[in-house]
Amino acid sequence: MATSETNPLSHSEQMAEYRNWLIAADQKSSESYDKAVMTLAGGALGLSLTFLKDIIKVPHPEFLWLLGTSWVCLTLSLTCILISMLSSQWALRKAIKQVDQGLVPAVRAGGGFAIMTEILNVLSATTLVIGVLLLAGFSISNFSS
Repeated sequence: MATSETNPLSHSEQMAEYRNWLIAADQKSSESYDKAVMTLAGGALGLSLTFLKDIIKVPHPEFLWLLGTSWVCLTLSLTCILISMLSSQWALRKAIKQVDQGLVPAVRAGGGFAIMTEILNVLSATTLVIGVLLLAGFSISNFSS
């Protein structure tokens, strides 16, 4: 059995400490996610240009739609993640005001900006994956024929 000497924090203090750790971990995870999507989408765009210029040189015209659509998707991914970073700041600022006004937890912290951020994060990942798959399809199609 634990005594107050071996465990000086109360259960509520331990939960508050754990909650603070979860918040910090969530923030770090969010930053890593944003960086990863930006790096992968930007890298895929750069790689596709190098691939087109130095390796393929003369792509098969019937597969150019794959390349063009992949560029659109990768650009959308970058745009979504950049807007999501901004909407995340807005959500945090709104949540701070809501807490100061005593509105949380009666209302969703961050309001519509928090929802917008979540949607943009999903869209950035989705368009990244689609863009990479289309780019792979373009590459394979040009090598196989």
